[in-house]
Amino acid sequence: MMPGLRNLSIALWMLLVAALAVAFFSPDPELAIGAALFPFFVIALLWRPGEPPVLVFALLVQWVQVVTGLFLAGIRGLEVVASIGLPAADQAIAYALSGLCVEAIGIRLALAGMFPPAVHSSQARSEAAVLSPAWMAAVYLLFTLSGLGVITLFQGTGLNTLAVGLVDLKWALFFVFGYTVLEQRRGYALLFAVLGLELLLGFSAYFSEFKTVLFVLAVLLATRVQRQRLVHWFGFALILGALVYLLVVWSAVKQDYRAFLNQGSGEQVVLPDRAARLDYLSRLVSGLSARDLERGLEILLERVSYVDFFAHSLQYVPLVRPHEDGRYWGSVLTHILTPRLLFPDKPALDDSDITYRYTGVPVAGKEQGTSASIGYMAENYIDFGWPGMLLPVFLMGLVYGVLYRWLLAGAPWKLARFGLATALLLRLAYFELSIHKIFGGLIVAGVLTVVALYLAAPLLHPRESRGR
Repeated sequence: MMPGLRNLSIALWMLLVAALAVAFFSPDPELAIGAALFPFFVIALLWRPGEPPVLVFALLVQWVQVVTGLFLAGIRGLEVVASIGLPAADQAIAYALSGLCVEAIGIRLALAGMFPPAVHSSQARSEAAVLSPAWMAAVYLLFTLSGLGVITLFQGTGLNTLAVGLVDLKWALFFVFGYTVLEQRRGYALLFAVLGLELLLGFSAYFSEFKTVLFVLAVLLATRVQRQRLVHWFGFALILGALVYLLVVWSAVKQDYRAFLNQGSGEQVVLPDRAARLDYLSRLVSGLSARDLERGLEILLERVSYVDFFAHSLQYVPLVRPHEDGRYWGSVLTHILTPRLLFPDKPALDDSDITYRYTGVPVAGKEQGTSASIGYMAENYIDFGWPGMLLPVFLMGLVYGVLYRWLLAGAPWKLARFGLATALLLRLAYFELSIHKIFGGLIVAGVLTVVALYLAAPLLHPRESRGR
């Protein structure tokens, strides 16, 4: 029996039975049953109670992006092909689900033989018991405010990727801070204040960056979850409800808000100062009507569902354009291994151009202040076809599992390792990410994670450091 099966509560087993019953009577029963089984399969395969389930979370978010169109079709009483309007929509969903399953198996293989999670959890709780929530909040806020200056300083330079990776380490600090608050059961006012600040900062940015803090909070609560504690499940429901509502609001205002941010230039830039941004945003949000929110929900569902480009690529490759037979991965590796800092003339990879090249569908690009990626699953398909794409996807999962295992396997500073694993691997929670962005980001963030682990983590746990 898979070890995670014992962690499924009675409520989840009942939910599984209900989901399978509904799926059986859907217009696409085989596809719907597979979609309904996936989250339970991932939980049973990968959940390690007491450790941050960041990889489980990442796969589940991708699952939502894959199956949203399928479940909307079921609500409409239509087959998914008719609902989405693409002949290969059902095939794209099936291929994507199988790819996610193979990716999960790769992760599980990398985790085989790890110490029982209770060992890691016990050490993390011991470390959290001696930290000061107020001090952790101060460190987090100082790092966050310094990060705003770093991003501004290096924006548009060859060091921008490095600066973003450095600033993203704040999520490790947020995790440690939140874990400390939950362990000691004090400092909740500070936690909510920091959460509110992050939501404000996220809403004032060009993209929907506010959702990241809610993602980290969800992973944090899942790390601390106990099946018998109703308050934990209530917390999950509260975070999910807040996330959906904020995303609906964002979807309703983002077009007008982004036009204000770039002052009509169409570029992905933020020109007004933060006070002006927040003032304009507050006026937009306060003026929303029920119809605006309904429109925002429709836009959100269309945005969350991310199998359209995959379906287009299935119709385009190899009928119009042949499979790349490994050349695509070769170009990606060449791009990653030639950093712009050392090769300033390296051409940029335009996700919108790649999407057009392999789907034949014109999409908005940099000129319109946006980009549209075909997604890593479709990229593996255009390179190796089906079922050849499953091998590189499996290897990607293996790499993610190795990174997680390496971070948690070390003895000292376990709580810091929890936070760093969450900050590093949460970036995988997006089905639309291209391969070059996934591994380019992992390499930069991975190097910074090593530096943080051996230079900064000892400052959080001085007693463990003196004992080494």
